Amino acid sequence: MFSIDRVAISPVTYSLVWAHSRDGQVSCKSAYSCMICDSPQVPWWRDVWCRFIPPSRSGLTWRLLLNRFPTEDRLSRAGFHLASRCSVCGVSSESFDHLFIRCPLAVSLWEAVFSAFQRRISVDTSALSFVWRAVSDANRLEIRCMHNYVDDLLILHRFDLRGRPARAPVIRSVIWSPPAPGWTKVNADGAALISPDAGGCGGIFRNCRAFVKGCFVIPLDHVFVYKAELLAASIAINFARQNRWHRIWLESDSSYVVQLLSSRSEQVPWLIRQAWQRCIYQISKMEFQVSHIFREGNQVADALSKHALRLEVDSWWANSPSFCSLLVDNDCMGRESFRFS
Repeated sequence: MFSIDRVAISPVTYSLVWAHSRDGQVSCKSAYSCMICDSPQVPWWRDVWCRFIPPSRSGLTWRLLLNRFPTEDRLSRAGFHLASRCSVCGVSSESFDHLFIRCPLAVSLWEAVFSAFQRRISVDTSALSFVWRAVSDANRLEIRCMHNYVDDLLILHRFDLRGRPARAPVIRSVIWSPPAPGWTKVNADGAALISPDAGGCGGIFRNCRAFVKGCFVIPLDHVFVYKAELLAASIAINFARQNRWHRIWLESDSSYVVQLLSSRSEQVPWLIRQAWQRCIYQISKMEFQVSHIFREGNQVADALSKHALRLEVDSWWANSPSFCSLLVDNDCMGRESFRFS
């Protein structure tokens, strides 16, 4: 049963927020987006705006797939009657399919490209389906593993291109370290299934001998991952205050959380700003330090936050729960993990 004495009191001033923006500040962009109806997103937008395609080509392809090119056949349908003639060949009328598929110059260009790739071109198709197939083939490079063959090397030579071998990964050793005597160290983390969706946060408190002083998991509703990580740090500080642990070392694998706590910044989404302001106030009343650790060294907190996804109520353990006891033992014995980047 909820008790009002559990609510932490902090001298936080109230302020008005704009609910349609993340930071709570009103802007022309957020006001305009609120006034107009949201346009539905097409399912293939990620295929066009991917990192393997230059932005200028993505913009061109975007207009092609949406049939937004101002060709003369489209202008005539809009009521602008012109003497339509292709500006390239000067023979046929200007249309979408003619410019990109059936024009003699377009045919010669496609034949040169397809011969370099040792493929056959078929002009018995529309320009939209042709471009869509090319975009889908290019997008497979991003979602599938590449297998390099001699034929691929020959194709690069035909275009006078050089292959760029993948760089060797950087291997880093990551070891969890206990706090100094008299201090309590808390590792916190947040998780979300598909942002924004059901999420959770968790944390573990340990002393200078790496003995567990307590663990918590809190299920969350409809949060992004970064919000879950912010709430994990805020809830961890609140648990420390309730248990009268006044010398706290918080460690997180989120650079965003570490940066905000280091600078005591309150620039967080307005939905969690009140909880975050209370967190900043609480750490001002204790000896506090914060540090970053890679995820490989924050495996216990990561396991706790993911366990919260399967729960419906908050949980607190005085000792490490069974599902993460092995990870706790690894940290206690100083076993190292490795990060590949």
